[in-house]
Amino acid sequence: MAKENMVVALIDSVFGGLLYELFYWSEFRR
Repeated sequence: MAKENMVVALIDSVFGGLLYELFYWSEFRR
């Protein structure tokens, strides 16, 4: 159970980071 939560947290962190990067660069290019 704990391992699954860790994996979900890791995926959420990576996915959130990618979304933040895309948003940041889209704003930066304007």
